[in-house]
Amino acid sequence: MPEGLDRIDPNTFAVQEPPPDLRQSVPRQHDGSFDSHDEKRDSDLCTHESSQLFHDRQVQRQRIDQLVKLFVREPIMSDVETDYILGNVRSRLTYLKSTEFLKVNGPSNGTTPPKGFPLERLLKWEEEKKIFAVWVDQNKLFPAFQFAKTKPKPVIERIIKLLPDYMHGWHIGYWFSGGNGWLNGVAPKEMLQQEEKILHAAKQV
Repeated sequence: MPEGLDRIDPNTFAVQEPPPDLRQSVPRQHDGSFDSHDEKRDSDLCTHESSQLFHDRQVQRQRIDQLVKLFVREPIMSDVETDYILGNVRSRLTYLKSTEFLKVNGPSNGTTPPKGFPLERLLKWEEEKKIFAVWVDQNKLFPAFQFAKTKPKPVIERIIKLLPDYMHGWHIGYWFSGGNGWLNGVAPKEMLQQEEKILHAAKQV
């Protein structure tokens, strides 16, 4: 996989939806026309809409430029490699949007205790293969479904240790979240209570 893919910021490529037609929110007279006050409001709203759309296009052009800079480097990637990377990015964005992640402790301000899980503890659990994490922009994100209150679910460790050694990070995340044929098409993370079935599915990888 080309260097740098794991450093892509998912927010960089999220295409914003254009704002709704604001004209629909302007009240009309009973005969269907606008009065002079409403015409001014309508004009102001249309100006706001045009400005917002222009801003969105500017942001989108910047994002496109970032992608071009990534792909047009020496040596220039083949079409196959480019398609592979774009497909990988789409898959990761889908995963990030559909997955809840733990809140990790930040630095304390000295007056209030930090909220969330201590990063050191999470990294230790990951090293022991009790949980997994995915990399995004040089940061690790920990899917929340692996935890019961303040500790990892024991079944997660059993599953991870059954999966092949080449699977880590994103590979494990996709396995937990994708439909599984051994589980009648249900995602493994949705069947953690049925330990026998899910462990059997993990052995088949």
